[in-house]
Amino acid sequence: MACTCRWIPTSAMIENPGEFRPPFGSLADSLLTMARDRVRDARHVMRRLAANSNMAAESRGIGSPLDFLRDIARLSDSAITQAESIVVTFAPAPMRPYGTHSGSFEPRLHFLHGMEGSLRFRADIYRLIRNILERLGFPDPLVHETRLGDVHQALRRGDPALLADALGGQSGAFWRLSARLALELARREPIILLSALAGRNESRQKEAELAELCYALIGLAYAVAGTKKDCEGLIEGVVTAALARREALLAASSGTDAELQLAQLYSKMAPHLP
Repeated sequence: MACTCRWIPTSAMIENPGEFRPPFGSLADSLLTMARDRVRDARHVMRRLAANSNMAAESRGIGSPLDFLRDIARLSDSAITQAESIVVTFAPAPMRPYGTHSGSFEPRLHFLHGMEGSLRFRADIYRLIRNILERLGFPDPLVHETRLGDVHQALRRGDPALLADALGGQSGAFWRLSARLALELARREPIILLSALAGRNESRQKEAELAELCYALIGLAYAVAGTKKDCEGLIEGVVTAALARREALLAASSGTDAELQLAQLYSKMAPHLP
């Protein structure tokens, strides 16, 4: 019942990790993943700084020191992008972490033996998060790939029997695994809340609710992809359904038995999607 779902990548640069095999095993993979996250952090700060400076310029006119700060931010963003592109070209093709990605999404490949499953999982869930948030009106999120690796490890080690049943084609088990994925994402918080970084408490609750909804949607998308042969229009269908069942998804995510409640909700929604 496995399916291959496709979507248009939001970017071909460092925001979207691709598939590759690190030359020195898991240690090199961990170091490269952390490096990518740190570069994303720096780039995101520069983009936000440039955007905030632009807003300030509109209200005060041109010519203040903030205009210079805005230009520095833009140059820093460009420099990070160019440096990343140059470094990647030095590596042999099999070692390039930011190669072109087909957009395929097949959950059962996420639990292959060795590092391949983890690499696929991180790349696919990263893209899924960015695409879903973009459709929810949050087009430039900061997502930490390192935390997605923690989620994958928790799913692999959590319940071997459940994982085996889910990968073996049992729909009920896959819905439960999908619910567990949503809750592990909520626990690890790979979506970094910008309001928290900036100390803006008034925006934090709204962003936190959006992130929680996104995690529930990732679980729903996983449930659909793991139990259907054809997932054309996966993201559009999932987002449309979520907007209609937003309160139910958020309530299930925070319930006393959240895993069971989410799994039951997915079992009702997934067969009718996308």
